[in-house]
Amino acid sequence: MAAMDAYQAMVPREFRGRFRGSMDLQLENPTPEGRKFFTLTSGDIDYDAEAFFGRGYCHWLAGAIHSLTGFELITYDYRSAEGSWAPAHTAVKTPNGTVLDIFGDHHPSEVVRRYEQNGHFEVRTRCIPTERFCGEVITGADENRGDPMWWAKGMFGRQDFLVLVTHFARVLLVKHGYGSYLRYEETPSAADVRTAPDLVRSEREWREQQEKENRIKRWSERAATAGGSGMSLTEQARAQLAQSMEKAEYIRGALRQATLDSEGNAELISQVSDESQSLVEAAGYYRQINQQLIELHGLIDRATELTESYSMQLAA
Repeated sequence: MAAMDAYQAMVPREFRGRFRGSMDLQLENPTPEGRKFFTLTSGDIDYDAEAFFGRGYCHWLAGAIHSLTGFELITYDYRSAEGSWAPAHTAVKTPNGTVLDIFGDHHPSEVVRRYEQNGHFEVRTRCIPTERFCGEVITGADENRGDPMWWAKGMFGRQDFLVLVTHFARVLLVKHGYGSYLRYEETPSAADVRTAPDLVRSEREWREQQEKENRIKRWSERAATAGGSGMSLTEQARAQLAQSMEKAEYIRGALRQATLDSEGNAELISQVSDESQSLVEAAGYYRQINQQLIELHGLIDRATELTESYSMQLAA
């Protein structure tokens, strides 16, 4: 345990924590291919992982790989219709001379052909020192110019994104035979990110949830502008139901966070000792709490469904 603590103290904050389970991502701005919703699963380089790290945030993944291994950053630019150069993709150059990105380990010419086939008739490559990446490739981030950890500073200030990106960087390196180049092992810490499978939502479910939240917001706004005494009994009832559903969303968010925290506590305690009866019991209680929280989440879902159904009947 003391050896693990000593190692943890040596590991930079950006590389602490493990990612397990799945994470639903909802981006404020869409990726170049128009996507805002992703479900990324631990250890699984699937279509969503390729879309997120290959056609959206490839520079985050490349930056993490560089920091974990020292592999050189390589950027692919295309010439726009106006004649200027713009970045299309960022990856890393391996010691074998190949290019590694979320799509695999390729000969450099294969990546060039990939972007030429996408309609970019003129493509160039540049090997960029990480200290110059902000400014030469990424614009509008001058505060990170010269910082080798620039990639970790651009993740909307979210530690769970850091853990997620470094996890996939490790997975990619090990999968393609570069695991021996890793400078830091994946270590448990308070920054662990783990999602209960019962709470994982697909892109379709994300969209349905977003539409529901928008309806609640519209109902609340109409109720607020209608005025108290001038509202009909039906309007008053719908306003109250809208407030109820809005509060239910706060409850749902609190339950989701509590579920993650209770599961994380159980794992952290289990890692200390599997011989202490008191710690075994403590971890067991947290797992019971976790299961009960998941059940409560289901009750909240059912309650909001019934509330929304009745509110829709009032609107008919």
